[in-house]
Amino acid sequence: MEKFPVPEGETHIKVFLGLNFYGYRYDQAELSTKADQQQYGMKPIVGRDYIDFLRKSYPKAFIVYDPRTDEHATVVHGQSTKQQQQQQHRLPQTIIFYPSLKSIYKRLELANKLNVGVAIWDGGQGLDYFYDLL
Repeated sequence: MEKFPVPEGETHIKVFLGLNFYGYRYDQAELSTKADQQQYGMKPIVGRDYIDFLRKSYPKAFIVYDPRTDEHATVVHGQSTKQQQQQQHRLPQTIIFYPSLKSIYKRLELANKLNVGVAIWDGGQGLDYFYDLL
């Protein structure tokens, strides 16, 4: 790695914390050959598709907050199969991790605490009110 001199009086290179304004959707795939393993297919989801998903999935979809990760997840349980009925807990049909005002706020607090900059990934793919915090 080459080192470039920093002109006198200027600050050093800044580290950025990346904020994604899109989410990830995990849909249940076929059961694997191992009875205790469930496979999920993953794909990105943008704001308009997330809102559409919530409209179509109401009232089965519910949003939960994980304080350990400061993230919200949308969970939908589908029809239960015999195998799932035998398990203590049914596995979700769909899980979506999508940013919320709270998760964005927590990341902005962290960036401020660490004195780092913020870079937004795919800003046009999120919900308009995400910019209210910037």
